[in-house]
Amino acid sequence: DDLERRINDRAVRARRRITNLLEHAPTHRQSHLRCFVTHQYKVIPPTETSPLPASEWKLRIEGKLLIGHLDHESAEAYDRKTNYRAPNDDLDRSKGEKEEEEVLPIKFTHFFDKVEAQFQPIYSPKPNPMAAAMLKKKSPSNSKKRRSGGGKASAATDDEDFRRSLVVNPFTEGMSWKKSMSEDAHAFDLVYRAPPPHESRYQIHCVIAKVQLYPSTKEPLYKVVPALLEKIFPNHPSNEPPKPPPNATSSSNKKRPAPDEPPLPDIPTDPEIDIPETWTMSDLSMAFYHYIQENRLIDETNPSIVVCNETLQSLFHLERFSFAQLQSLLVQHDLIRQNPKHGVEPVRLTYIFKVANSINPPPPDGFSTNDDEDRIPALLQLDMDILVPSLFPFRCREILRRIKRRELEYTSSRTKGRYILMARKAKDEEDVKTMIEDVVAKEHLGRDVVAVQTALAKAAPPRTEARMVSYTDARLSLLMEKVEEECTEAQGKWHEYQQILSILEKASTPKDSRREPMDTS
Repeated sequence: DDLERRINDRAVRARRRITNLLEHAPTHRQSHLRCFVTHQYKVIPPTETSPLPASEWKLRIEGKLLIGHLDHESAEAYDRKTNYRAPNDDLDRSKGEKEEEEVLPIKFTHFFDKVEAQFQPIYSPKPNPMAAAMLKKKSPSNSKKRRSGGGKASAATDDEDFRRSLVVNPFTEGMSWKKSMSEDAHAFDLVYRAPPPHESRYQIHCVIAKVQLYPSTKEPLYKVVPALLEKIFPNHPSNEPPKPPPNATSSSNKKRPAPDEPPLPDIPTDPEIDIPETWTMSDLSMAFYHYIQENRLIDETNPSIVVCNETLQSLFHLERFSFAQLQSLLVQHDLIRQNPKHGVEPVRLTYIFKVANSINPPPPDGFSTNDDEDRIPALLQLDMDILVPSLFPFRCREILRRIKRRELEYTSSRTKGRYILMARKAKDEEDVKTMIEDVVAKEHLGRDVVAVQTALAKAAPPRTEARMVSYTDARLSLLMEKVEEECTEAQGKWHEYQQILSILEKASTPKDSRREPMDTS
């Protein structure tokens, strides 16, 4: 009884601890996602409606977690070790209650709520071999170019002339994807079919793709105003002056176009990545906490009060404030701003399709599950912070459901077993309850309680612990009765053996040794 009481107390404490942990455990953990962008190219032959060949481009965006699903791997290993199988019936679900969906390892597209893309085809004149040969003959030698100093100028002029010869189509209406439109996959495949050139002397030069990725988020994201970054986070990368693009030239070196010449088309030459700098309230609170700790601004008498220095006074116009008021103070003084349109700023990518850097044949699917990063020569790579669903709350609730299921198995078997016994022997309900309580408490075992144990086993759900225990108890009761009979018979045989042994000892003793000694006195 003392052992059972201690086991029950320990189980109650464990259940209470799990419930308390669920109230504070985060549902998601922050991780890093590495994205890879590649493309493929395919020529579409001419048709009756389109006499010129077209081109089809496939943009693939895929990635993998830098820290994989280690919690899922450890949970699967533990389930294999304990040989656990999830229940396949609805025994532990009450009316109107639905069991939550299992937290599975996340695929790449699950980390995004929305994707938008636009494409812009650009065409260039086809090269003329005869004109190129004539131009090569007329061009001065390299030594003359170096002496005259006109090599760079002529190259810049040729580049401008080539850019003016390009035919730039406007951006298409684009395509949009939302998470509710499809199931999770390992990659985004955006297929764009560029229209054929309007003249046969042109060919496809490149395709500009502008993609917006909207990451999934569970917390509101805020933008921090520059004044707060300069004063509180002076070493933040946003405070650095913007670097000029590599192809930028000074205004004095630029050639002024003639009045009758068309302006140069604004075409990006390299891929671009624009990751917005956003903060969650948890990030802001942690950053302010470190700032307050480093500058020793905590009140010695009350640790929850912050004593403002000159920097904080210029921001909040207060001498002291409670750390719990930080969020309201930031919003009140317009130091952080939330994006009201989508709630999250997208990651903007500018990608350039070219025939020379396309990947043919395409790589196999499922790159997100492969650890080999070097097998895809991605032209564009980026890392971003994402939120991964945590497995810990689900596993804790799963443990509580197992406990609840086990209790329900035993409770339902006793209730149904009572009805079975009452239908068999038509006894009073209170007497049947008392019999079941005695059997459950293991007060005694024997043939007289086998009927009760069998009824409990039949009333329990199949392949459950309650049924196995009841059948084991019934077999044990029959076995104990047989053991008692065998023990009684063995004791009788042992008694007979002792009697026969004493008779044999008496028979083997000599008569002289049994005589009493004579009294010589």
